[in-house]
Amino acid sequence: MTFRDASKEFELDCKVRHLSPKTIGNYTKQLRYLENYLSSEFSVLNIEDVKPAHIKSFMAKMDDAGRKPQYINDLLKVFKTFFTYLETEGYIKVSPAKRIRNMKLPKLKLRTFTEKNILDMIDFYSGQSFVDIRNRAMIALMFDTGVRLSELMEMIESQIREDSIMIYGKGAKERVVPVSPFLEKTLLRYSRARESYFQNVLHDKEFFLSRTGKKLTAEAVAKMLKKAADAVGVSKLVPATVVDHIIPHRGDQRLFWDQSNWESLCKECHDKKTGSGL
Repeated sequence: MTFRDASKEFELDCKVRHLSPKTIGNYTKQLRYLENYLSSEFSVLNIEDVKPAHIKSFMAKMDDAGRKPQYINDLLKVFKTFFTYLETEGYIKVSPAKRIRNMKLPKLKLRTFTEKNILDMIDFYSGQSFVDIRNRAMIALMFDTGVRLSELMEMIESQIREDSIMIYGKGAKERVVPVSPFLEKTLLRYSRARESYFQNVLHDKEFFLSRTGKKLTAEAVAKMLKKAADAVGVSKLVPATVVDHIIPHRGDQRLFWDQSNWESLCKECHDKKTGSGL
């Protein structure tokens, strides 16, 4: 079976399992990288001919090109998933990626946000315009709850309650996040500004919108955060965008919902932690 045909079947299987379009798109793109490399460097077109050395060679090329170890490990994770599927379906006897180890990640020393850093970034957007009120609400929400960027971008108004927010995370998992009085007031102010700004104007359903009424992009949110961080002198800090559990819950609902067992991490730290099995 050709690599292209195998990747198409794998993509179909992902759709049947109801993986998100973003995840499927990433899988397809990353498998295309390997397919092109195997074809150009080794003239390998069929999945039966892929060897561990070929994949290791691709990883080495990515490393030489200056790609971060975490990025290369993410690629390897996709390759392992793909070839494990082919092994399970009987197209190959053994996955060529099975015994390939992740690249060692560099130790990362991070400075965390102080209370003053947080307040300074929130207060940077203290104007009365729709954009300032929106930006202030988004920063307050991220710091107060530790929601992921994707969760913030996908949020709709019905998820926001008087003293909590229903968050829909990865894999359609639900969790309730408590809201502080400050955040409650900030979100209420934005909700009123949003309603007034888009009165009689067609707009997307998401809670946080651009000035044109469109759903925000990750790039737009990152730009907004960087502007505030640069202005108050904390641009070298890495914000926590992932909520994780200090003690792994392993299906224990008591541990899962125990807020004292929650911690906020930046994505790179989260990936490093979960990748090492900590």
